[in-house]
Amino acid sequence: AFTARYPHLRFDNRSGNYRTLSAGLNRQDIPYFVSNHLPGEDAQWAAPIANDGLVVITHTDNYVAELNTDQLRRIYQGFVTNWRQVGGPDAVITVLSREDGSGTRAEFERLVMGNRRTTANAQVVPSGNAMKRRVSELPGSIGYLPFSHLDNSTRTMAINGIQPSQSSIYSSSYPLRMTIFVIGLQEPQNDYR
Repeated sequence: AFTARYPHLRFDNRSGNYRTLSAGLNRQDIPYFVSNHLPGEDAQWAAPIANDGLVVITHTDNYVAELNTDQLRRIYQGFVTNWRQVGGPDAVITVLSREDGSGTRAEFERLVMGNRRTTANAQVVPSGNAMKRRVSELPGSIGYLPFSHLDNSTRTMAINGIQPSQSSIYSSSYPLRMTIFVIGLQEPQNDYR
């Protein structure tokens, strides 16, 4: 819709983790990028543009429908290793995590882990699409991704009794909320109104 109204503008879509895109911005290879992570130490301009939620997903065969944040944290620390420990079947939990440098991983660590480390046994996946694919293929697995990346290939889990949805994210009742930012070296100077 934006490009229909402003046909002289061109959007070049690239994907990468926060660290890669930030480096491209600092080299001036890209003028702006969108991220759900905003570390406080960067001297970059940023503006919030949307809200999103960090959704916990599992294989469609898993009947555990809900976790609280403490259970989720203990799973990702490696203290809870079997679904039976959280009311599920007697099956090993396979923990999936995003790679170091991912904005989604940084937000998961901020919202869930605090200063605690993710288990060294976690399988690392390079993108939200890879996370969905791996969880959908691997019974007993658990992962996370932005709400905006959801499809029906996996099952979402309620956190602290709240199911992720557009309305629960918008109303701030869902506990794992993130802000999406547009990030650049400086605020845009042109007026596109």
